[in-house]
Amino acid sequence: MKSIYASLMQQARSGKLRYLQAARLYKEKLLKLYPEESGNTFINEYLAYMAVVGERIDKKKLTEAEAEYELARKESELAERVSAMRAQGAAQEAVAKANEDAAARKAAEQAAAQRTGEEAIRQAQFQARRQEAVQLEAVRQQAALAAAIQAQADEARRANLTAIFLEGVRLLTPPPPLPPPRTTNCRWFASNWVCN
Repeated sequence: MKSIYASLMQQARSGKLRYLQAARLYKEKLLKLYPEESGNTFINEYLAYMAVVGERIDKKKLTEAEAEYELARKESELAERVSAMRAQGAAQEAVAKANEDAAARKAAEQAAAQRTGEEAIRQAQFQARRQEAVQLEAVRQQAALAAAIQAQADEARRANLTAIFLEGVRLLTPPPPLPPPRTTNCRWFASNWVCN
C-alpha cells in the first residue's frame, strides 16, 4: 500500500491527477486488496479525512507539507482511540472474568458448606482468598499492560510527529548555493603552456 500511495502522490504532484482523485483511487485500491476492512470505522474515517485534505490541497487552502502533518496527526489520533478501545475491552473482560470467577467461587463455597460442614467452609474460604488474590493480580497486570500499550502509542505518535516536523524542515530549507565556477588561467612560458 505504501508503494501505491507513493505512486499516487507522485502523479498528483506532477499534475496528472488531482489530490482528491488520488485519495479516491487509494481508497478503491485499499478496499479492493482488503475487502474485510470496508466495515472498519477507523479506516473509513481516515480515508474520508484523506479525501478532505486532498480537496483542500486542490483548492490551494493547504500545502502538501501541511497535509502530510494533518494526515499524520489524524493517524496518531485514530491509533490512540484504537489502543484506548482495546485497553478498555481488556479491562472489561478482566472484570467480567473476575465476576464470573467470584460467582463460581461462591457457588463452590455453598456446595462445600452443605457437603462437609465447618472444615470444608474454612478450606473453601482459604481457597477463595487465594483465588481472589490471583484475580486481583491478573487485573493489575491487565491494567499495567493497557498503560504500557498507551505509553507505546504515545511514544510512536511523538516519534511520528517529530519525523514529520524534521521532514517539513528539510523540505523548507533551501539547498546550499553552488560554488563559483573555477577559471583556468593559461600562459605560454618556456616553450610550454602553463595553466593554474
